[in-house]
Amino acid sequence: MAIEKEAPLIEMHSVWGELKFKRLAGSEQFRKEIPKLFDLAKAEILMTTGLSHEFYNDSAIKNALCNAIAREVKIRIIVDGRKEDRDITSELSNINWMKEKIKNRQIEIKKCEREIKHIMVVDKRHSRLEDTHALTVREDYQ
Repeated sequence: MAIEKEAPLIEMHSVWGELKFKRLAGSEQFRKEIPKLFDLAKAEILMTTGLSHEFYNDSAIKNALCNAIAREVKIRIIVDGRKEDRDITSELSNINWMKEKIKNRQIEIKKCEREIKHIMVVDKRHSRLEDTHALTVREDYQ
């Protein structure tokens, strides 16, 4: 098992072949890595998320997800239900491109009624796991 330690924020790994963990710090590192994860998708991307518009409106994230849709990858999103007032419609009001993809049934989205860990799983083979964090706008992502 190989471990590259940079900071305690995100883990990404592949479960086939050598198990590899890569810890990333800050938005600049995962802005580069997350699109690479989406680019691996051949069949499915499953995400549990806080639905941050700063993240989903990032051009690299948006382009990687749109490219996955063009490849006919199934994208399913489960939204963290941590905040009682969290409404998918109000969150999506700041992510117009995603609203259109949901309307066209290219992205499936549901809200969980409880707190959940934020993960991404691609083709049941590659994954990303976030350390627990507040559901607020991150200063370093602006």
